[in-house]
Amino acid sequence: MAIVRRIAKEQSRVFVHVQIEDLEQQGYVGLLEAARRYDPAAGSFGAFAYFRIRGAIVDAHKRRRWREEMLESLQAIAAAHDGWLPPSIATCPLPRPDELAARGQMAAKLANALGALASEDAELLRAWAEGAPIREQCEISGMSPNYTRDRVAQLIGRVRALIERTL
Repeated sequence: MAIVRRIAKEQSRVFVHVQIEDLEQQGYVGLLEAARRYDPAAGSFGAFAYFRIRGAIVDAHKRRRWREEMLESLQAIAAAHDGWLPPSIATCPLPRPDELAARGQMAAKLANALGALASEDAELLRAWAEGAPIREQCEISGMSPNYTRDRVAQLIGRVRALIERTL
């Protein structure tokens, strides 16, 4: 349970608007999943559980954000049409034009923010975002896993600040 608290605290730097108790709750779900799927022949339980716990926290945040964004979008459409929603709105799998435009703008802001970082820092952040294993991230940073995780958290905060300045 201590590892769940540590990972939740680590992730609270990324998900600053989520209460730590909520992150811990999702981490416990990941811990149970790790205990259920762990195979002792695969190696250390701690390393195996770390990624299950972190993944459960991140996945729960993604699901929550999607529900919030979907609700906000549906409320805006309903308000524009006097409370009426067209029946086909729930079945269209394609992103809306405003979503595509927003993604393009955010991608440009992210590219500018990454361009402001030193090349080694940008490479480390890209590796993290692409889901590279921690050992590959350590090779890029030239430091230990703990230092590398702390550095990634710092870089995320720095990129977030750079993007917020352009909003």
